[in-house]
Amino acid sequence: MLRYGWGTIPAALSATYAIAVERPANGTATADFPAPAGSGGRWIEVSAPIDTIPLFVRAGSIVPMGSAVTGASKDQVIESVRVYPGADAQFTLFSDDGISYKYEHGAGSVTTLTWDERSQKLTYSGAPLSHSRPILQVMGH
Repeated sequence: MLRYGWGTIPAALSATYAIAVERPANGTATADFPAPAGSGGRWIEVSAPIDTIPLFVRAGSIVPMGSAVTGASKDQVIESVRVYPGADAQFTLFSDDGISYKYEHGAGSVTTLTWDERSQKLTYSGAPLSHSRPILQVMGH
C-alpha cells in the first residue's frame, strides 16, 4: 500500500512518499534506512522518498552489491558484500556469461559466502567474487 502526500509545488513538481510495511513476525529485522524501532509482526509507516527504497533485512542475511552495468553482456563486479548480523548465514552466487543458454548445460561459476555469527567472519568457497576484493560491510555496527 503506497500513500502519496503532495507538498507545495513552487516551480517544479515535488512529492513525498510513505509506505506501510510489515515487520517480520519471527526473527530480527534490520532496517536498511532510518525507521522507527519496534517489534515484529505489525505494520508501520516509514518514509519512502523517491530516491530511497525502504528495506527490512532479516538478521543473518548476506547481500552482495554489484557495480552498475550497461547491459547483460557486461561483467558485473561485486563491489561490496553487506552482512546483516544476528544469525549464521549462507548465500550462493551463480555467475554465467550473461548472453547464452550455456548455463543450462552447467557452464558458469558458483561462489558460496558463509557468515559465522559467533566469530563475526565472512568466508567464501568456490569461484572468486571478482578481480578485486569487495568491501565487507557489517550493517548495524
